[in-house]
Amino acid sequence: MSSPTRPPDIDRGKETIAFFSTLCGISFIFIVLRLWARKTIRGIAFDDLFIVITWILFAFITVLICILGYKGGTRHAIYLDSQHIIFATKVIYITQAFGLVGLFTGKMAAGILIIRLLGTSSRWIKPFLWALLGLNAVVTILAVIFIFAQCSPPAALWNPSLRPEAHCWDRSVQPKFIIFGSSLNSATDFVLAFMPAPFIWGLRLPTRQRVGLILLLGVGAFSGICAAIRASKVASLEIRSDLTWAVFDLHAWASSEIFLVMICGSIPTLKPLCDRFRSKQRGTSQRSKSSSGTQNTIRKYWQLPRREYPYGHELSTLNNVSEAKTDTRVTANRSNCNIYKSPDFSKHSSGDAEIQVTRSFQVDWQ
Repeated sequence: MSSPTRPPDIDRGKETIAFFSTLCGISFIFIVLRLWARKTIRGIAFDDLFIVITWILFAFITVLICILGYKGGTRHAIYLDSQHIIFATKVIYITQAFGLVGLFTGKMAAGILIIRLLGTSSRWIKPFLWALLGLNAVVTILAVIFIFAQCSPPAALWNPSLRPEAHCWDRSVQPKFIIFGSSLNSATDFVLAFMPAPFIWGLRLPTRQRVGLILLLGVGAFSGICAAIRASKVASLEIRSDLTWAVFDLHAWASSEIFLVMICGSIPTLKPLCDRFRSKQRGTSQRSKSSSGTQNTIRKYWQLPRREYPYGHELSTLNNVSEAKTDTRVTANRSNCNIYKSPDFSKHSSGDAEIQVTRSFQVDWQ
């Protein structure tokens, strides 16, 4: 009887380390920008605290996954020795628990932000959102407990030598509950993304601003899509014989969901920074255009060929008074450019005099 075909020995450690490190780094930038935006406006709030906790949990998961990938824990279990299998399986269950908590804290951050935004606009929306977040809290706590309670002792989950004497639930119980929790997370994301839309549309704002705010708050739907895909990958937890290879897709989608929760929850809070940056850019652009237009107009007139004027004076000098002793005042707008030169006649005349140079370069005494 021929032996079953062994799967190829493929190590996905480098891809896993690069993927998690990239997500962790990008999310850190968004968290810093969020805190900066909040501090410049009104200070740190509870939703910011929850989003920071979410990133800390995600950073801890990233470190564990990177260690797992570095030590070969992303290969097929058949190519690992018993010690590596125990270590890798233990890390997988620990990261699963921290990932569930991180998803909940991210939902809390988004929910508190929406509740603050809605204010007292409706009597039932805020209680409904608090009840929804409370339900997520209960489901998350139970899911974390079920991870380690499904076997007695819990060490039998990652140590195969203890399983013959351990008492474990059916392998499908815990994954089914995780699927239920993932479905609830997906529904929560969609509710938080689209519930503020009617309220924002009723505001007395220009249509463009209302649509922009709805889109900013609606980006949370992407994390809901990730949660739905993650629910379809939870069945891999039943494959305990090759868990190190089977949970790769689950880890990828779970980390993507946490990443999108942080990013989508932070994008609406960055609007003040974007508005501030655009206003600075607009002011700089306007000053640059004004300065450039004035300089080009002055250069255009001053570089004209020198010529004699009806009064026998050139533009550059008047009565042998050099330009070094003159005070030039320039006013410009879109329609004209007037150059007023006030020479110092203290040594030549006892009266006040001023020369006005117009577009036609006619010299008029005033």
